Amino acid sequence: MHLSIQGVCKSYPGRGLALDAFSLELSPGVLGLLGPNGAGKSTLMRILATLTRPSAGRVLWDGVDVATAPEGLRAVLGYLPQDFGVYPHLSAVEFLGYLAALKGLPPPAARRRIDELLNALNLWEARAVPLAEYSGGMRQRVGIAQALLNDPRLLIIDEPTVGLDPEERARFRTLIAELAGNRIVLLSTHIVSDVEATAERIAILHRGKLVAAATPDVLLEAVQGRVFEWVVPAEEAARLRTRLLVTSTLRRAQGVQLRVVSNAAPSPEARAVAPSLEDAYLELAAGGQAGSAA
Repeated sequence: MHLSIQGVCKSYPGRGLALDAFSLELSPGVLGLLGPNGAGKSTLMRILATLTRPSAGRVLWDGVDVATAPEGLRAVLGYLPQDFGVYPHLSAVEFLGYLAALKGLPPPAARRRIDELLNALNLWEARAVPLAEYSGGMRQRVGIAQALLNDPRLLIIDEPTVGLDPEERARFRTLIAELAGNRIVLLSTHIVSDVEATAERIAILHRGKLVAAATPDVLLEAVQGRVFEWVVPAEEAARLRTRLLVTSTLRRAQGVQLRVVSNAAPSPEARAVAPSLEDAYLELAAGGQAGSAA
């Protein structure tokens, strides 16, 4: 089981390149795809889901080009798009039954699979309730259920936790980690904590380009010794933001606590602190150009 993305480009008239020579090899496990809004993540997801053709390059599933022969991948694909919608008047059982029929699952097998998924996703008690009455987190779980109906080998999940409350997000991250097993899971998001909790490898996308692909430990090592914190007066914080890569700010009684990535201590008062994955991500998304202290 192998997914190979080779030099994929996607351009749109009047918008330029949404993806620029993107290449990556995927094997079973969870890959977190990080990038800001507009980085090209959703475009890549749609190409991998065979909904959009690349302008150049190719995607191979077990050696087969999915642009010319998509049926092999589609048969083992599960996809939860960012804009996943439901029929609000249907119950979860009815909705999943309808989608199972579209996927070509035989009715007896579909009923067994739907019951399994509703139990696994803690939706059994609400199985007959109209989807209009579901919370955002419950609808996302229905989305995961439809993506898992055919027990996919490749599971693509695009921005799954947007709009969820913290408790639902934590539950969802746990679910994604449990789903990995012997399948490839591609989790696309701009929320660093989501991939930090679930992904074995992380790929960072910026302006359509792949700028890094590594384990979390390797990404953290890249900013080791280059993350600093100190407190400055509130009026000085805005000025420093224009000169330094500030990854977070916190209000304190004495002023504003800045956290920055810099090649050298930005102030005599600044102290080095342990880096976080968000520090590494923001530095790479900024082009890997953390400034030196003036």
